[in-house]
Amino acid sequence: MVDVLIAPEHTLSPDSVIGRIMAEIATHPEVREPLLRTLLTEDLLALPILVKEQGERIDDLSTEMRAGFQRLDDRIDNTNTEMRAGFQRLDDRIDGVRDELKSEIREVREETMKVGREVGVLRGRVGQLFGGSYEDRCRARIDSILVHHLDNPNLVDLARFRDAMQQIRAQGIISRNEYQQVREIDIVAGDIAADSTVTRYAVVEVSYTVNNDDIDKAALRSAIVRRGAGVPTDAFFITANAWPESLAEYAADKGVTVIKYEFNYDDAG
Repeated sequence: MVDVLIAPEHTLSPDSVIGRIMAEIATHPEVREPLLRTLLTEDLLALPILVKEQGERIDDLSTEMRAGFQRLDDRIDNTNTEMRAGFQRLDDRIDGVRDELKSEIREVREETMKVGREVGVLRGRVGQLFGGSYEDRCRARIDSILVHHLDNPNLVDLARFRDAMQQIRAQGIISRNEYQQVREIDIVAGDIAADSTVTRYAVVEVSYTVNNDDIDKAALRSAIVRRGAGVPTDAFFITANAWPESLAEYAADKGVTVIKYEFNYDDAG
């Protein structure tokens, strides 16, 4: 063992002492271990071993954590796969239900159309009771039906009226297609003056059912007659059924007067 002697009469600074110790260690390496044991405790000397052991433990924990995270990722992937498969099955079921509903709706629509056709046939048959159709009944009583709308309403002979409109067409006042519209008018009535001239026409469309098509026809055909004949012309739509408020508003916008006319047993003759 090497003793490091420092003369008492010489006072050295800490840096000088440490310098002398480092020099002795460099000259005599065998004193390094005894010196460290003198200066350091057993706990501090064991610290490198503890650090190494803890490092290895940390490495083990890191490995376990990575493995745990991998298992978690695998579980999440499996769960996502199962969820996607579940959603796909749900989508397939929804598509199946949608197709079933479409089929049922199509069947209901077809059945509704069939019932509508049957109702139309029944209405047509009802209109033909007591020797004539509903249109014929309206034509026979057009003067009383329009009495509150024209001053002196009279039925106009359709054949003569069409001939007159044909001459107007020949003059180029109305087109061929417009003339075809005039030929389809159900009833024509007129205000007859004292000299037998027509001062106002009434173009009348008749239908048991209530719909916008007849309103459009009455408006269009009355406009053609008004322009062709040069005489004020009103548009009317006669029906046996009640009509919704929406149709009344539509007719008012088109300038068409809607009249409800029902005949009963007393009308037969």
